[in-house]
Amino acid sequence: MQKTKLLRLFNALEASRKKLLDDLKKLDQPSLQFKPDPNQWSVSQVLNHLQFSERASIAYAAKKMQGGKAVKKTGIAATIRAEALSLFLRSGYKWKAPAVLAAASENLPFDEVLQRWDETRRQMKYFLENLPDDLISREIYKHPRAGRLNAMQMMQFFGDHFNHHLPQINRVKKAMKEIKS
Repeated sequence: MQKTKLLRLFNALEASRKKLLDDLKKLDQPSLQFKPDPNQWSVSQVLNHLQFSERASIAYAAKKMQGGKAVKKTGIAATIRAEALSLFLRSGYKWKAPAVLAAASENLPFDEVLQRWDETRRQMKYFLENLPDDLISREIYKHPRAGRLNAMQMMQFFGDHFNHHLPQINRVKKAMKEIKS
């Protein structure tokens, strides 16, 4: 039952990604790497940030999963932290990415970011499909601000995180169109 919900969350996340990428594939490389301001990210940087965040999270969770039943179950505190994180992301409030993620947000060519993200999503799907049911509710994920969460909360974060960055992508695209006009 929980595995089914996890995979539904993954499928919804993947459908959102594919919809975004279909839209972005209409843009040329310079547009995807356009930065409206030296202190702002390009579309490629935002995408690279998203894929790197997901990749690092899945790698951590896979390592943590090896602890098996010795890994603590999440409780009400994790639920509250996860909900607070979700509300914060959905509020539109901006904050700086953790240093490790900000440093990984290179302005790479779109094709390279896409290739990395495709591989990350393959790894994520494999991880979720092979995650034992008894580990789904354990603290296998560690968010830099919300702390230790479970797999379901991790997937909910991925969805909120993706949606949090969509307005940023749209702002960059709008700024680019204004300059071109």
